[in-house]
Amino acid sequence: MPTSIALAAAPTASPRETVPDDPAPLATTDAGSRPGWPVRRQLAFVTIAWMFGAIWHTVTTGAPLTLFAKGLGASHFQFGLLAAMPYVAALLAVPGSLLVERTGDRKRLFLDCHFLQRGLWFVIAAAPLVMISWYGEAAMPRAVTLFLALVFLMYAAGATGGPAWVSWMADVVPKRVRGAYFARRRMWGISTAVPTAVLIGWGLDKLAGGGSGHVMGVPPVVFWCGALFLVVAFFGLTDIALFRPLPHAAKPPRTGGGLMASMLAPVKDKPFMALSCFVGAINFTVGFTNQFATLYVIEKMKVDHVHAQLMLLAAPMLLTLLLLPAWGAAVDKMGRKPLMILSCMGLIPMGFGWCVMGEGNAWLGYVLYAGGATLWTGIEVANFNAVIDASGKKGGGSGYHAVNTVIINAAGCLGGLTAGGIAALIGSGTWQPLAGYRAADFYDALFTLSGSVRVLTLVLLAPLLWEPGAKGVTQTATFLVRFTLVRLAAAVEAAAVEAAAVLVRRPFEVPAEPATADAEGEPTLILPQVAEEVRSAA
Repeated sequence: MPTSIALAAAPTASPRETVPDDPAPLATTDAGSRPGWPVRRQLAFVTIAWMFGAIWHTVTTGAPLTLFAKGLGASHFQFGLLAAMPYVAALLAVPGSLLVERTGDRKRLFLDCHFLQRGLWFVIAAAPLVMISWYGEAAMPRAVTLFLALVFLMYAAGATGGPAWVSWMADVVPKRVRGAYFARRRMWGISTAVPTAVLIGWGLDKLAGGGSGHVMGVPPVVFWCGALFLVVAFFGLTDIALFRPLPHAAKPPRTGGGLMASMLAPVKDKPFMALSCFVGAINFTVGFTNQFATLYVIEKMKVDHVHAQLMLLAAPMLLTLLLLPAWGAAVDKMGRKPLMILSCMGLIPMGFGWCVMGEGNAWLGYVLYAGGATLWTGIEVANFNAVIDASGKKGGGSGYHAVNTVIINAAGCLGGLTAGGIAALIGSGTWQPLAGYRAADFYDALFTLSGSVRVLTLVLLAPLLWEPGAKGVTQTATFLVRFTLVRLAAAVEAAAVEAAAVLVRRPFEVPAEPATADAEGEPTLILPQVAEEVRSAA
């Protein structure tokens, strides 16, 4: 798949250059679909949908979720459960895949499951608040239990519909531009997620920053985070609703032996299983590190809500926005294997780095969060490209997504439970190995475990990755650096040309004599040769 290219001669392709204008018309399985849509129009709908979905995702997976659970009085073990829940629920991708293969109606399954997923946020936001408001703070332990149960149902609904979406998108997105397209889609999502993160942080500081008193019988942070969940649920529903008019060609249903073969095919695919295990080992560390790092920043560093959102979401998204085009291009041009290895190498110091984090070096939090999130995105882009390629190939199917999801999320579940158990076991205990240095606690134990597992993953599992035609790690690293620098230089050049164009096109006050005008009657500029160059470039 990857081919050698000259970077300077291969800028990021525009949608008109990468998506065919006249694809074969798509069949449709329901009267609400519109057959024969151009591929570009379908991709535009999928991208716009995620711009709404990113707002929902930013609020429901960021600091507000941690603050809501903390305000309800969740224990450290319950935070471990919260970190493990999406991975436990992801096991439902297997029955979701079986439903896809059995019925072939991917669109209906996707819409039903994800409308339920997004709609559950109305209940997640309101139910604990109503319980505490009616029965007082004595009901908070039951409210936490109810909250965790509802969050699990929400994750389960999304996991069940996940294989349907991946299988559907394998038909919609042309194979040769999948890496670049999904990277670009993420970028548009970041364009709405970053301002959302900053606005949410500012709002929580203003509305719930004091932390004293109650609002309608509940702690302020619980009330306002619940109100946020209610609002963003509408954005989440809009994300899914935009898929309704898209055309859909039903897959031929599989039954009996064909159904079981679709699930066994990925298990027999050794390179695919090696890739899934590699990503799973990394996810073992990423899952609990993110949840407990958020708690560490809030509890130990005492940062306000604005800085928490900037550190946990805005900074990672901005760095990801810068590097996403390079990730997508690297997957398409250089291969998945070297990108995964490079990302794993970078994630190792990001894990150990939290052990030296403190109130005196808060800037390090921005580096660790932004670097960790961006490097994990590189692994995600490569993994998703592998899954969607396998799902779309002859003899493939949604079983590839199901098996990949089960392996990765089983590892994440184990990581979350392990982290919760370690945190509960150590509790408030500390250890000071060297005099004069800060005492180590359960946070340091978790962060050390994270970095160590990443080292073992690189040493033991990276050699098992197999991809014919993939480029070397050094060559891929050079490609990433050059690609990013060329894009930055092009952006600066474009901005300079545009600024110069504005300057030379400014109207001048000149006398009305013919000598001051050119042959077309336009005012003569001070530097006509520069103006001509700018016009040509613009």
